[in-house]
Amino acid sequence: MNSEVRQPQLWNISRLQKKAALRVFVPAALFLLAFYGALSSLVETWNGRDDYSHGFLVPLISLYFVWTDRQRLGSITIAPNMAGGILLTLAGTLMNAAGGIGGVVLIQQISILVIIPGLVLLTLGTRFLKALALPLLYLVLMVPVLDPVIKRIQWPFQLLSAAAASNALTLFGIPVFNHAQYIEMPTVTLEVADVCSGVRYLVSIMALTIPLAYFTQRGWRKKGLLFVFAVLIGVFTNILRVFLIGLWSYFGGTVVHGPMHMFQGLFVSVAGMILLFITAMALSRVRFARAHIEKPAPNREECGPAFNANRFNVAYFIAIAMLLGQSGYLYTYASRPVPLKRSLNALPMDIDGWRGVDISRMEVSFSPPGADSELTRIYRNAGGREVTLYIGYYESQRQGKEFIHDSMRKLYEDAGEIKFQTASTGLVSVNKATVKNAGRDTTALFWYDVNGRILSSGYTAKLHTTAGGLLRRRTNGAIVITSAGAANPDDSEAALKDELDFTKKMLPVLQDHLP
Repeated sequence: MNSEVRQPQLWNISRLQKKAALRVFVPAALFLLAFYGALSSLVETWNGRDDYSHGFLVPLISLYFVWTDRQRLGSITIAPNMAGGILLTLAGTLMNAAGGIGGVVLIQQISILVIIPGLVLLTLGTRFLKALALPLLYLVLMVPVLDPVIKRIQWPFQLLSAAAASNALTLFGIPVFNHAQYIEMPTVTLEVADVCSGVRYLVSIMALTIPLAYFTQRGWRKKGLLFVFAVLIGVFTNILRVFLIGLWSYFGGTVVHGPMHMFQGLFVSVAGMILLFITAMALSRVRFARAHIEKPAPNREECGPAFNANRFNVAYFIAIAMLLGQSGYLYTYASRPVPLKRSLNALPMDIDGWRGVDISRMEVSFSPPGADSELTRIYRNAGGREVTLYIGYYESQRQGKEFIHDSMRKLYEDAGEIKFQTASTGLVSVNKATVKNAGRDTTALFWYDVNGRILSSGYTAKLHTTAGGLLRRRTNGAIVITSAGAANPDDSEAALKDELDFTKKMLPVLQDHLP
């Protein structure tokens, strides 16, 4: 009797499986193409900021959340939510376009957090969106959206770390005087700077604690407790770090920066992680008394309405079309350069009692990169007061070539608004910041000029630039900075008064040069 022997077929994928794989691959590829700028900026953030280096792991952990829940997800019937999905997806694509055109990296990054839920809602439906709430919300931790909150609580954490470390040093018999963020000892004075407050790493702690709590703890009480313990451990280990630096400095260590400083931070971080894992293991063994007996959930499917293949196909191709449209727009868009009305070099050397002299760009304390036209000049009045003027004009902007740039962060951080009246432009608002220059305090006034609008707020300037780019394909603008140094603290008010006098006289003249 003849018998047919069939060889086993390895990796035998059915046509249905191939079709499903292709349906996932196409929108994924288009998403990478359309959001390449946003994704690349995220990678730069993760690579360039220690407090966001965990960002590389966040998408992988989010996918792992989905994988572990695949059985429950497989029981949910696909039911596309057309209206909500289109609106959310459209919002994500508009944010990506606006962020790219206006050079607002954060808006581009946030657009990823909007477009992914939008695509899920559009193609899979509301039930899937609810089921994927945890992995989607976890993605927030890869984008620096919490920076404004972190900045607000840095100062209290600086004070806390300095005070607690000072008390610990006192217990070891070391004479310490604590004044605000300073720790004064007989041999050295240490400052707990904002980067050493420890609060910057709270996001990293949250990113680690959420999956740890999810996989090791049962019940929301335990998960919440572990989260609280994680924050306390983060605060404690930072205080320990400051304490160790104090000990090192007091007993002969002369270098508190560089490799030794980094080693101390790494040591304490590892100790904090070990302590967190020990806490998670201990908490997982604790049993809380139940207030009531939980009844088993009824055995029913979450599928809801029956699967509608035609509706899914329509939703799928709408998603494809929107991603294609986004890619096409971004890769064919080009802003139109807007030239100056008159060259900046033609700005008068004499401005109503102020005489100018051109200087090198290197002599200016602050200047963003990539300006198409620049002017750097020192103006002096009859009394000998010097005011340094910098003007940087951008015919068009793009990411990395913009008048609001990260390299100017020190100028932005401590700036406050100041208002004054001029005869030609009316009430004007500019920013005032005090910076160190050549060992002395220098008062800097700066503002943005977007098509004749004098703006003090960087956010408002970005908004005008973005609107101009979307509606008129114009992203031009300028940043203007004046600075005046005081010979001594008693002279600071007089220096600011003279600087304001020059600024009021220079503004109407400058309007003849900027578009």
